[in-house]
Amino acid sequence: MCSDTDEHSSCSENLEVVPNDELEKRRVLFEICKENYYDERGRATRLDAKGSSYLIFYSILANAGVMLLGKQQPQSLLIMHVHIAFFTLVILGLMFAFLSLKVRSTTTPDVSIKTTDALEKQPTRIVLESFERFYSEAIIDNENSNNKKVRCLELSSYIGIASIITFAILLLLIISI
Repeated sequence: MCSDTDEHSSCSENLEVVPNDELEKRRVLFEICKENYYDERGRATRLDAKGSSYLIFYSILANAGVMLLGKQQPQSLLIMHVHIAFFTLVILGLMFAFLSLKVRSTTTPDVSIKTTDALEKQPTRIVLESFERFYSEAIIDNENSNNKKVRCLELSSYIGIASIITFAILLLLIISI
């Protein structure tokens, strides 16, 4: 512990005097980290909304296939195989859309301006480590989970295109036979 009488003890050597411009740099760094973190969180929310719309799309597509199958019994082996391929694609698309919703973003405690004020008298190295701990790792984790969501949604969209093409072929076969 430091003694109150000795102002130039070893405790005062541990405190780094931080000029105002350095404090401003820290605040800017804090704002940039916070903005990047919340950008990734917002991206995750938008990807979840897209995944939900894909689930709705595939459920409508599956219902159309079921209604078509209920109205028109397969008259040939080719139509039956195209029906099976269609439903397989719909199930795969649903699976990837659901997987995109299962990937969750990580959460991190919020660093407030009060935390920044508490770090004012700390050495710059400690401040940077604090920001890295609170935001950088969370940004990377959220970015990785968002990239997984994007890959699942891309696969689901390609399968959706294939499903629509298969459904169109199925309709053409039913009409022509």
